[in-house]
Amino acid sequence: MLAGSLLAGPQALAAPMVVRFWDWGRTPSRDAFQYAALKLVLDKTTSGFGPYQLTRVRGDFSTLRVRREVSEGVHLNVQAGPWRPLDPNDPLDQRIPVNVPLMDGLLGYRFLLIRREDLPKFQAITSAAQLKAMTAGQGRGWTEVDLYRRNGYRVMDSADIKTLIPMLAEKRFDYFPMSVVEIDSALALYPALSSRLMVAPNLMISYPFPTIFYVSARHPTLARRLATGLVIAQKDGSLDELLHRHFHKELSAMAAVTRHFSIPSPDVPARLLRPLPLPGRSAAASH
Repeated sequence: MLAGSLLAGPQALAAPMVVRFWDWGRTPSRDAFQYAALKLVLDKTTSGFGPYQLTRVRGDFSTLRVRREVSEGVHLNVQAGPWRPLDPNDPLDQRIPVNVPLMDGLLGYRFLLIRREDLPKFQAITSAAQLKAMTAGQGRGWTEVDLYRRNGYRVMDSADIKTLIPMLAEKRFDYFPMSVVEIDSALALYPALSSRLMVAPNLMISYPFPTIFYVSARHPTLARRLATGLVIAQKDGSLDELLHRHFHKELSAMAAVTRHFSIPSPDVPARLLRPLPLPGRSAAASH
């Protein structure tokens, strides 16, 4: 899918900046927002950086492959993903982090996918200690696995995104924490399991987990452009408006939760932490 922005006058003669954005296509709500946010910041920087040509590349790639592809900057040169420390000496991870958060940490707010037969067990949870006695399922190589373990949560992380939900149904682990913006669409991919699985009601965990753009180190001007556009979009309110337009339902559901266990993550830089306003109340958490 292509989108472009053209200028009148001499600048229109400049070759458009080529942007190849990776979109894995498995979480439609999140994918749609990230693409819309990218287009928003590209549009807001056209006067300073010129026209662009945006290609949305869908592909069910592993985490490691996406890092490699974006680092190489040929087939892909930008992705959106959770913030994580990068190793500049790793030849397979030559990406520039654009350290301006896209989603106000929304990706770190997690509802729990469980087996329907276990509903009474999860309804009885009143403390994080009870949840820590169970085992969470996570994907191989996912950023948050170490965070869970450092905070005393049991994690099984030998699966990938395509096998996690079936493995939950087969009792390989007890629950699968998924972002509030992903859980419904992910479960919808497995209609045969919908009678066996459900979202645990009135229960949420959260941790600092900002989403940022990563740009190939071979495209530093694109990285500067995205940083500039995100700051503009934050200041003029258009990024927050986009967030609420895409995720009003999820934000309202979060505001109604009373059992909310937060997990600290001191590694995340303070500049990436923005408060997430929930409709009608603050996001107070139980510990």
